[in-house]
Amino acid sequence: MILCGLFIALGVIVPILFHMVGLGSFMLPMFWPLCLGAFMLSPAFAILIGILTPLISMLLTGMPPAPVSYLMAPELAVACGLISMLKYKFNWGSFWILIIGLFCSRIVLFMLTVIFAPLIGLPGRFAGWARTLNGLPGLITMLVIIPLFLLRMNSMPIFNSRKP
Repeated sequence: MILCGLFIALGVIVPILFHMVGLGSFMLPMFWPLCLGAFMLSPAFAILIGILTPLISMLLTGMPPAPVSYLMAPELAVACGLISMLKYKFNWGSFWILIIGLFCSRIVLFMLTVIFAPLIGLPGRFAGWARTLNGLPGLITMLVIIPLFLLRMNSMPIFNSRKP
């Protein structure tokens, strides 16, 4: 539970730092600590941080705004839950696990946006593609940095012996 609190706190703080230097939502700053945390948490706790972080962040900082945070909660829950499940069920590399988790979360985002965009007067498919493709720079950067970060962390004794 301590790790859950840590990754939720990072999920609130990291986006603030990204936005301060002009690297806003297109870099998916909340995904970074949560995806990293999903590699260290059980699937249930990974899903929990995915659901709670955007909602807590919205309440504490106003970011992401209410409609966006409601779409991000299931998106992050899918990403974190899949990453955690694949990490402990299969012996795949972190790069492939991350690709699958992020790809599936983007599908969830697209579907939710297509469903809910018309409620606020936006064309569903266009808004879905716009929201989905907006995070492409962040996805690509995460696919490079997070596996490298995990390699470094796994070489440290405190993280190497971690089992959920």
